[in-house]
This record gives sequence, C-alpha cells and structure tokens, in this order.
Amino acid sequence: MMTDKWRQWLTPSRYLTVTNVAGAGIGFLIGVYVARVLGPENLGVTAVISGISTSIAAFVDVRFNDVAARAFYQIEGRDPAQLDAYRAGVLWLAVLCTGLLAGAMAILSILIGNLLVPFFTDAPVALWWLPASAFALALNTTSGTAMFLLRFSEAFYAIGTWRLLLQLVSSGLTVLTLALRPDIDGMYLAGIVSGLSYLLLSLAVSWSLWTRRMRLPLLRPAWRPAYAVYRRSLDMVFYGNLLGYAKLFQRSADVLLVAYFTTDRETGIYKLARMLIDQGLAVLQDALYQVYYPGFLDAFARRAREEYRRLAGRLLRVSGLITAALLAGEALLLPLLIRLAFPAYAGAEGPMMVLTATFVFIVGFYPWLWAIFVGAGELRGYTLAAFVGVGVQYAVALGLFYVAGASALAAMIGMFAYYVWLIPAAYWLVRRDWCEFVPWGPK
Repeated sequence: MMTDKWRQWLTPSRYLTVTNVAGAGIGFLIGVYVARVLGPENLGVTAVISGISTSIAAFVDVRFNDVAARAFYQIEGRDPAQLDAYRAGVLWLAVLCTGLLAGAMAILSILIGNLLVPFFTDAPVALWWLPASAFALALNTTSGTAMFLLRFSEAFYAIGTWRLLLQLVSSGLTVLTLALRPDIDGMYLAGIVSGLSYLLLSLAVSWSLWTRRMRLPLLRPAWRPAYAVYRRSLDMVFYGNLLGYAKLFQRSADVLLVAYFTTDRETGIYKLARMLIDQGLAVLQDALYQVYYPGFLDAFARRAREEYRRLAGRLLRVSGLITAALLAGEALLLPLLIRLAFPAYAGAEGPMMVLTATFVFIVGFYPWLWAIFVGAGELRGYTLAAFVGVGVQYAVALGLFYVAGASALAAMIGMFAYYVWLIPAAYWLVRRDWCEFVPWGPK
C-alpha cells in the first residue's frame, strides 16, 4: 500500500511516466529485435501490409472512444442512484461496438486487402499475411478501447502497473514466437498470439477495476439511457467516421505513399522511424493524456473556465520543454544509436527527429482542443480542417519528392506540415466559439 508521503511525491502523472518509460524501454527493445530479425527490406514489406490494413480500418472507424468519453461525463440531471448503472452501460456499449467494428475491419481486409498489395511492393507476399495483420489490429483495437476507458476511473496507479505487466506478457510472447520462427511468418504469428493475450488480460483487468474498485454494476448496466446518449451522438459519429478517413491518409496511407514512390528499403526506414519514435513519444503522451484528458472533459462539462485554461497552459509549458529536451538529446545520440543498433538503416535520423518535433502539437495542444470539440459534440469544423491538413501534408511531401527526390525524410516533413496547419486551424475554431476556455483567448 502506498503511503501518503509517497503519494504526494509520486503523483499520478509521475507514476504513469515511470511505468510508461519502462514500457517504452521494453517496446524499444522489441522494435530493435524485430527490425534486426527482418531487415529493412522485409520491414518495408510489413509496412505496406500494415498500411493497407490500417487504411481499411479507417473506413469503419467512428471514434467510439470519444463518444464514450463524452457520454461518461454527461451526468447533469441524472438520478444519482442510477449514475453507476448508466456509466456501466456506456462502457459496455463502447467495448461491444468497437469489437464489432474491429471484426468488420478484419473481414474487409481479408476480402480486398491482398488485391492492393502488388501496387506497393514487388516482393512475394503470402496470402495469409494481410488477414493476420488485420486480425491482430482488430484485437489491439478492442483492447485499446478497454484500456482507454480505464482512464475515466482515475485509478492511475493501478492502470500504470497493469499496463506494464500486460506489455511484459505480450512482449515475451512476441520474442518467444520470433525466436522459434525468425521471419515475416513469425512476426504475424507473434502479432496474433500477443494481441489475443493482451485483449483477454486487459478485459480481465478492466472488469476487476470497474467492479471491485469503482463499484460499477457491470452485470446490471442501464442500457436504455446509455444507448439514448449514443443515439443522440449520431452527428458526432458521422463526423468521427469522416475524420477516420482523414486519419487514414495522414497516419496510415502515408506509408503507402512512401512505398509507391520509393524502394522497400526506404519504406523500411520510414517504418522504423514511425515505430520507434511513436513508441517513444507514447511514453509521455499516454501518461499526460491519462491524467489531463479526463480533467479537461470534466472541467468543460462543469464550465470551469479558469480551471480549464490553467490545465491547458500547464500542459503547453510541459510539452514544450519536453520537445526541446528530446530534440537536443536526439541530435547528440541518434547518430551513434543508429550506427550501433541499426547499421542497415542509415539515414533514419532525420525522419526520427522530424517526427519527434510533432510532440509539442500532439500533447501540448491536441488534448485540450479535442476535449472541447468532444465535449461540445461538434466535430464538423475539426474534420474539415483535418482534411485540408491532409492535403497540405501530401502537397508538401509530393513537392519535396519532385524537388529533392522521394525519400522517408521528405514524407516525414509532409507529416509535420499537417500539424503546422491543423493545430492553428483547430485553435481558431475553438477560440471563435469557446474563447473563454483557451489560453490567449479573452476571459
């Protein structure tokens, strides 16, 4: 049991950072192991398959996580005696609907995915690789929703501990499977085995935390009021689905763009940068999101303007300092790291640093901007801005391809341009309608 003195020092954000750092270290080692086992060409092939399966997933993505987050905090006027049952219904619907949509995504990938592979790589591809990738993604999507919902319990110490333990188990299974089968076949088998274990364990952990610690009656959920809130969120679901198409091009089809215009090796470099930096940034991103995002949703629901602005300002300062520190560290250490750990991936340093620079946008601005869009149930303006941002991303990337030659670095600069457009546009939309909640806006 953690003492009060330790709790005062080891705050939830600090504890989640510690556990996420440990998890990122594990993820980094797994990434190194996979990249070294496969090599850049094979990793490039898997990047194509992953890009296709995640792109197909975007067609059925309606962002149920965000609908559930909004519904969870819509408690004004509800009978306090029925509040726990209502929230249990919200959680059930989120997990069940996500699981159904993930299954639909896997079926679509099986039906049409392999028809697209020859457009992006000349390497021989087994017919079962893409369905396996899609199935693993479906498992991870469902378990991701279960773990996302746990942040609203605010049981941050338990969340951090269990996430680390679950990652240890799934990572161990990945290493064991690849040790027995060190090729692309083994990688996809590992994805299914580790994904299935993570899903089952995450559901068991969620059940325990929600029922024993939070006392939610998951066996007696209030389906009707929860369903009514979801039904009233159809506009949000519609634009959330459209937003999924924008995310398709921004964070899924971008790999296919690189694959189409470059070689498998260059695609592998781009994939390595995405894999390692995304995992590394997730360390602090998840810790800060899990602590701050519920606070933003709660403060917005209560119309606590000053509290909201104070939280947003703090997150901006923290993310700016972290981004500067990360870039300085990478400038010093990345050349040596690539030379020692990834000698076959020379040239990955530039794409990694460009992707790292997006941290200030993703963590410093996005959580409090997005919480307002979700809390207000108004995604139309943000969705339009995201589509324009994708246009900016591809225009910059293709322009650099034409001027300087197609490369992973040029594609990553295009991704950076997406955020340079989107965040100011989103801030303008929020400041126009909810200026009293944002930093630098009139009070």
